Amino acid sequence: MQKHPVERKPWNSIGLENIEKLSDLIAGTISQENIFNKASSVLKEVFSRYRDKGVVSIYLWGSLLRDDFEPDTSDVDSILLVEDRFSPDEMVEVQKFLEESAPEINEFKANYIYTDELNGGEMRSPLAKVLHPRQLLLNFLDWQYVSGKKFSNADFSLTAFSYTEAVQYIKQDLQKRFLPKIGNSDFDVKHFTKLLFTTCYYLHCEMKNKHPFSYNTLLVNSITRTGKMLPILLKIRDNSYALGVSKAHFHEILKFIETL
Repeated sequence: MQKHPVERKPWNSIGLENIEKLSDLIAGTISQENIFNKASSVLKEVFSRYRDKGVVSIYLWGSLLRDDFEPDTSDVDSILLVEDRFSPDEMVEVQKFLEESAPEINEFKANYIYTDELNGGEMRSPLAKVLHPRQLLLNFLDWQYVSGKKFSNADFSLTAFSYTEAVQYIKQDLQKRFLPKIGNSDFDVKHFTKLLFTTCYYLHCEMKNKHPFSYNTLLVNSITRTGKMLPILLKIRDNSYALGVSKAHFHEILKFIETL
């Protein structure tokens, strides 16, 4: 997901209340539920502020909604569904507002997609350039509604990818955007590995029907095609996506991608 530049404020400008919340996080007293409630509250305020500028709806998605969420390290992802009049400059403002309103939340991020993109329009948002709208719709039922209009898949003219289509799309993406840089210092190991995790998950859903994504259950749900790859991916994740650990397994990873 794209990161937006945010002006950083000195620690002593964030206010006593926020300092106390940061202390709570350090002490381990902020739970997943507390973070969910805080994120939802801040995003509702975002909708109130930007509904007249083209924000139609806001959802939470990602690790915050899963059983493998870690309050002190996991990021919190949100997505804004917006009209054509919404400006990328306003997205920078939204991101700044999130960070200033909830400094106790690690990596509180927002992204956006135009509703037109979910109806077959030109893919022009940063998100749509890395996640096909049809892949987003495949995962849409896993999103958590926060504010604005509540959508269903039937509200969009695009149909979701099948799991087979999604796997092939990710394979092409890996070959185009990542494999030419594999092993280089600017190689994005984390994003690359997460795409491979997603691929394994889609392969599981294809064989066993849809079930919740969780790093905690990927091995339990493994199949013949993913059984050897998942321990490697989990090892890379456990080592904070270190390039050196990834390099040690490039041969196996490339072979796995070829078989997709």
